[in-house]
Amino acid sequence: MSLLLRSVSVSMAPAGALLVLLAASPAHADGAPVAPTAPVTAASAPPPAAVPPPSLYTTGATGADARPADPDAGRTRFGFGANLTTDYYRAPVDVLGIGLFLELGQTENAGVWAPLVRLTGARAASDVTSGMTSASFTWMTLALDGCPIQATLVAQRVWIRPCARVSGGLLGASATIDGQALDAHKPWVTAGVLARLQWRPVGPLFFEVEGGAAYAFTHDAVSLGMGAPVLDPALFEPFGSLGVGLTFP
Repeated sequence: MSLLLRSVSVSMAPAGALLVLLAASPAHADGAPVAPTAPVTAASAPPPAAVPPPSLYTTGATGADARPADPDAGRTRFGFGANLTTDYYRAPVDVLGIGLFLELGQTENAGVWAPLVRLTGARAASDVTSGMTSASFTWMTLALDGCPIQATLVAQRVWIRPCARVSGGLLGASATIDGQALDAHKPWVTAGVLARLQWRPVGPLFFEVEGGAAYAFTHDAVSLGMGAPVLDPALFEPFGSLGVGLTFP
């Protein structure tokens, strides 16, 4: 009897060990064993994704980098320069003068809407001979231009601006006839339109050419009498100029 009990206990020992192992291991609800997971530590955590540096370029709809974004776009600028002016009159036919201008507005790369205001002071003179007598005519002019928009022809290089102009000044005439000095002065006012083409080759330097026409509100003839030449301004006066200047910033 004792021999039989000993053999039964020896045969049940492996089954008991198996039950103990199954009870110690975790299992799913369906009975499948689950492997124990190792705790997540800072050393085993994945590194954070690298953040790319900010781009100096603008990105279009296709995601490709476009030309560099201009940090000066839309900024207010100050400019000054000088120009050679010309005006048409009936007599004399052409009048040349020198002008200086100051302007304030937005940088050319601001877009289509880029208001600009320019103030120009100019002086022109001409000698006119009629028969045996001659007279000197002098124009002192102050002009105000308003240019609300612009069109870019070459990016950051060439622009064109339509402008409106109001100008006025003083027209003086003088002559010496038979030893007698004669002089006369007459104020005048005009209003007109013009187009200005500018080219910036490098840095703040720019060159320009402009042309337009103005209506003369005061276009009466200026005469000194005694056979002196008469200045007869035209009702519509074409004008133009060539200029050079600097802008800041």
